Amino acid sequence: MTATDRSRFARGLAALSIAFDRYQLSEDRQALRAEVYFESLMGFEIEEVEVAVQRLIDHARNFPVPAEVREEIWRTRRAAQPAYAALPAYEPTEAEIAERKAQVAELYVRLDRLIASPRATRRPTEAWEPTAEELAEHERRRGLAREQLREIQSHDGQAPA
Repeated sequence: MTATDRSRFARGLAALSIAFDRYQLSEDRQALRAEVYFESLMGFEIEEVEVAVQRLIDHARNFPVPAEVREEIWRTRRAAQPAYAALPAYEPTEAEIAERKAQVAELYVRLDRLIASPRATRRPTEAWEPTAEELAEHERRRGLAREQLREIQSHDGQAPA
């Protein structure tokens, strides 16, 4: 959709509102809803959005969120491509699920080994004490921050703290 499609889009959104909204939204909320939905669906053609809106009016139970409109557009696209629609939905077998679980478990084992290896230089936080260099760097940065604050305050006409 492009900016020139806004009026067509607004008509479709108004149709959804008439079909699903039990309470009338204020004009501000209607405008905000239209903007959010338009931005979310901008990657699709206006014709696709119009078809999806009509199908949702016919089949949905509640006012659809943008994700549901996108899903309906994708459903329509798949149905329009017979070769794609003829493919069975993929459902992994129990063996495939077990294999994936084993792979994940193996990754955790490898990760644990890496963490426990002597090359891993980890110090417990409760035993950590800053070095003299780290303390000096901290103080240097703190001093720079104070100088910047004084400079900002002097430009704002405030007395430095």
